[in-house]
Amino acid sequence: MPASANPATIEAVHHGSITKVQPANDGTTECVLVKGAPIRVPAFLAAYLGSGHEIQVPLGSNQVGTEIHVRKNAASRRIR
Repeated sequence: MPASANPATIEAVHHGSITKVQPANDGTTECVLVKGAPIRVPAFLAAYLGSGHEIQVPLGSNQVGTEIHVRKNAASRRIR
């Protein structure tokens, strides 16, 4: 590898299992996690999230175009 080439950076992520989805005062929605700080997501996305789902977002990700990964709980019966 040439000395001028930088290795790919690994971005830190915030992730956890959602226990509750609740509206916030600023028009967003807050996902309360089992462990760690809550995650704020756009209100339209919250309609698809529920208790038991796994969520993962990059730390410091308050920009447009940020990828949010969600893995739905297989036991969830309600279609969203």
